[in-house]
Amino acid sequence: MPKKVLILEGSARKNGNTDLLSNEFMNGAESVGLQTEKVYLHDKEIKCCIGCRKCQSNGSNCIRKDDATSILQKMLDADYIVLASPVYFYSFTGLLKTLLDRSFSIEKRMTGKTFYLITSGGAPEHKYYETIETCYLNYIGCFEKAVNGGIIHAYGMEQKGDVKGSSIMLDAYNKGRSLPLN
Repeated sequence: MPKKVLILEGSARKNGNTDLLSNEFMNGAESVGLQTEKVYLHDKEIKCCIGCRKCQSNGSNCIRKDDATSILQKMLDADYIVLASPVYFYSFTGLLKTLLDRSFSIEKRMTGKTFYLITSGGAPEHKYYETIETCYLNYIGCFEKAVNGGIIHAYGMEQKGDVKGSSIMLDAYNKGRSLPLN
């Protein structure tokens, strides 16, 4: 059975730069036979974590019932997890951060995953992406045997579609294509 790639799209804008990059990553993964799924968080109802910690004593089950329940299961089932987020103001979008907070409930069960980060933003240089990179690395550091598969930043992408035709699109495709099948 092929390995599974799960892309968590944190952009509220379909066909925006981050979405286009994660699509290329997905196309690359599909080209080598990997099973892919993309979840648009903007289309989902995901309530905030309330910090009750009940998930820590009831078998990793969050007491909040919404779309996060099925997404968290998809994260557990995936081999590769891609966090895709535009950088509006130094870090993850609220959509993605809310889901990441809710993944506290499955922390003890998330072992051996390989993670990727895909970002885009209007800022022209790396220093504006250091916060999201640090947050990403600290996040995946919470999980046993987690691996950082790579980070893709698209700098200076101010307008929707600016990433089209750029070398970063090919980089995203090749990163997806390079995922191990087993």
